Amino acid sequence: MATTMTARICSSFCVPLAVICLVGTWVEASDWPTVHHDLKRTGFSEDCVRPPYKLDWVRFFPNEIMTSRIEPIVADGMVFVGTYSGNLYALDRLTGEIVWRFEAPGPIVHSPAYRAGVVYAGSIGRTLHAINAETGRVLWTFTMEKRGGFSASPAVTERFVFIGGRDGNFYALDAKTGRGLWRRETGAPIRNTAAVAGDKVIAASDDMHCYAFRTDSGELLWRSPLLYGQSFRDYYPVIAGNQVILRSVPTCESNDDLNGTTAFLARLAGVDPSDWRNIKRFHESEKTTGTPDLIRKEQEAILGRLSRPPDRQTCFVLDIRTGKPLFTPPILYGAGNGGT
Repeated sequence: MATTMTARICSSFCVPLAVICLVGTWVEASDWPTVHHDLKRTGFSEDCVRPPYKLDWVRFFPNEIMTSRIEPIVADGMVFVGTYSGNLYALDRLTGEIVWRFEAPGPIVHSPAYRAGVVYAGSIGRTLHAINAETGRVLWTFTMEKRGGFSASPAVTERFVFIGGRDGNFYALDAKTGRGLWRRETGAPIRNTAAVAGDKVIAASDDMHCYAFRTDSGELLWRSPLLYGQSFRDYYPVIAGNQVILRSVPTCESNDDLNGTTAFLARLAGVDPSDWRNIKRFHESEKTTGTPDLIRKEQEAILGRLSRPPDRQTCFVLDIRTGKPLFTPPILYGAGNGGT
């Protein structure tokens, strides 16, 4: 049995496609049926992969690329991945051999989703497809009216498929038939994969608001205040208890802010940031452990930096009942768009 992994880099780029399978000394091989494992996007699995690791198989796709936001979906004995050429592949989980290939009418730029023997995948070609996971046979296709297509991953429950469109609409479809049940317009592209908690489906639009809709009717339960950032394209809401955690892409020039963040944190740690080797030596030392007092002081300093100017904030914690911000988390944007 195996667990499936891919390399990830800044999601502004596409990378040559290879799916790599590593095995360790013990694996409980449960499924990974949707982005970040489940509809709350917790990223938690009971699986355990312990070293030493060995390469089990690699599947290359010559002349194809994928966006780095893609996670392989593992279910029903197979691994499902989409490519920028519009190909959705089903690979044998144990061997990496191609079981079937489906060609969509446009690039597939995010992960598909799996539920109850069906794989759901959206494309930039304005379509969302439901495909038999065993055979690759198309069960139904939904086509949006306007241009834009889908660059989010579907959120699939027993009854519904939820997905935001680059046309600014958030869609709810019947999972069995693909029939449109309701849609809500936000006025800006929705490139953010939705999360589901109880009777709420939650997604963020590039109008820089987060929305909660009733799953069955599409009733707007709340719209968050305007949040800082230029887009929510690269991540998804994470549901933790009564909190919704979001992150945006900063409005500033990324390299400037990343370099500034590095220098700021280095100075807090007493490290001269003018030479990268100083930072390297610090990371290789035991000083990175810190102390409760140092951690508290660092968090206070980060909150101060986030307030000057406030649009440095890219991480948000909202009340799931009202959509109102609960507090400012002491988190700085400190890596590329796809790996923060």
